Amino acid sequence: MPTTEESTRSIGSSKAAIDNGFSRIGRTLSGDDRVAGWLHAAGGRGVALCDAIILLCREHHAAEAAPLARAVIQLAADMRWAAGGSGPERVAELEGEARERDWGRLWSAEKLRARFTASGMPEADAGRWSEEAARLCAGHLAGGSSGLPWAHAFGEAPARLPAEAVLAMTARAMEEAVRALDSRWPGYFTP
Repeated sequence: MPTTEESTRSIGSSKAAIDNGFSRIGRTLSGDDRVAGWLHAAGGRGVALCDAIILLCREHHAAEAAPLARAVIQLAADMRWAAGGSGPERVAELEGEARERDWGRLWSAEKLRARFTASGMPEADAGRWSEEAARLCAGHLAGGSSGLPWAHAFGEAPARLPAEAVLAMTARAMEEAVRALDSRWPGYFTP
């Protein structure tokens, strides 16, 4: 597993690739292109989520960063799916899901696996992403009161989710997000 520093650097490279890529193609973007608009917003959301994840992990709150890392993983899957698909129809589906206001629908394991697979990722790799996302959920739920006074009175605390794991998954997801953008605009989004 990469170190915290290695993953943080990788995340920084992906953030820079997204920022630089949109700077390069900015004048070619059209407000009428719904897919481009959605991908632009998704890239910005990924960058902002990464900032929060890094801050939480630096302050020893990896369990609290886990839901944000899960959001980045889903965002990467959705970006791959939207960038490689049938254009506005997929974006309309994504927007419709958001309007339903249902976290479970947005972050289901089935949807994660299906989006990665539909974007061309081999089934085995999509399955590994789904398993890693599930580990984030378990790690988040195992977080708790160990930092509070008298935590020792309640027995041994469950194993903590390591920051290295959260950051490594986030870094890999951001690499997928950059690949999605580069598939839409080849050559402009390179780390």
